[in-house]
Amino acid sequence: MDTGFGGMPDVGWLMQGLPGARIVARSNSREMQARLCALGTGLAVLPKPLGAVTPGLVEVNIGSEPPSRETWLGYHRDMKRLPRLRALVDLIVESAAMR
Repeated sequence: MDTGFGGMPDVGWLMQGLPGARIVARSNSREMQARLCALGTGLAVLPKPLGAVTPGLVEVNIGSEPPSRETWLGYHRDMKRLPRLRALVDLIVESAAMR
């Protein structure tokens, strides 16, 4: 994570769980963090879907669960009753609940 994101809950959680770790790279791009980890550069807190599709990554348990995140989905109120939108929202909610 770059210094602009140092106050995010997952950064504090990672630093608390691994107090002796040193920072070797910073990026606010989760994809770049995943690539660096796959190359053996270090550890990062990544979304599970990204970790699942990035070859070379291994999930590591540091003794506690990472902080959760809220996800917001916005759409125009005129589209609220559109069946295609409702189907998409249901799919996203179901998919997120499985993670």
